Amino acid sequence: SGSQVADGPSTPLLHASPAAPSLSPSRSEPSSLASRPRLPSKRETAAYFMAKTAAQRQLLQKREKELASLHQELVATERMLDQMTRTVGARTQRVDVGTIHSNLGQVQAVGAEMAAAIRKRQERWKNMLTDKLQKSQKKLDADVAHNKRMRDEINQRRATRLAHLEALRKGSQHVDDTASTVSSMIVAAQRA
Repeated sequence: SGSQVADGPSTPLLHASPAAPSLSPSRSEPSSLASRPRLPSKRETAAYFMAKTAAQRQLLQKREKELASLHQELVATERMLDQMTRTVGARTQRVDVGTIHSNLGQVQAVGAEMAAAIRKRQERWKNMLTDKLQKSQKKLDADVAHNKRMRDEINQRRATRLAHLEALRKGSQHVDDTASTVSSMIVAAQRA
């Protein structure tokens, strides 16, 4: 009955054989009623949904327990980190200045090693920055050269355009002068 409820009440009718009896069987054929798939009762459906609800409730309780345990672990970890921080910063962990003079050779050796390490790191950093600066300078020089070429080309095209406009102005002036000369010659020829 569980699979019938899960599929829904209409699904078993889909799997009925094609030779299933009609919806109005005669009273003389009681076997036709037995061959039809049985729909789940209301009690079976309610039991199915109650079981599903109980399973979901159990899953929810399990998740809540997991969440509570994770929260407890988080609190314990935070407490442990707080304790470690207090331990590291305690007075007992501080350096006693009075003992430095007795171990002056060790302190100077450690200081020299640290100074050498810092110098090496600064040298590497300086070399890296110098290399980066040289690459940037080369790129900048290439960009400046490209800009100069573009500027020269723009100036050349501007000069060509100005020369073209000047030629157009002179040409139109010459055409106007020639047109006025021709019209005056035509008028003089008509008078003669």
